[in-house]
Amino acid sequence: MSRQAVRGMSAPPEVVFSTATDPDRTAAWLPGGVDTAPEPGNLTVRLTGAADGLLSVRPGDAGGSSVELEVGGPDPDDLLRALAREVEDNFNAG
Repeated sequence: MSRQAVRGMSAPPEVVFSTATDPDRTAAWLPGGVDTAPEPGNLTVRLTGAADGLLSVRPGDAGGSSVELEVGGPDPDDLLRALAREVEDNFNAG
């Protein structure tokens, strides 16, 4: 059974997607044993392993992003909160 969550983030879609798929940051927001497989041509990634699902990043309000996560297993709201922390760290690092 999969569950879905949507969250707005203040970073541009490219920053959110890059952070979500960065192997050095993935463990901070996804449970262990999860691989990401970006889909060419868009900002969507398939998640496989401990949390199978799909992450999509779209342009949002004021230059931000709308992030949708559909996942089986872990609470998608918890995962998106953890991703938002990683995005904030990554976006403000530069």
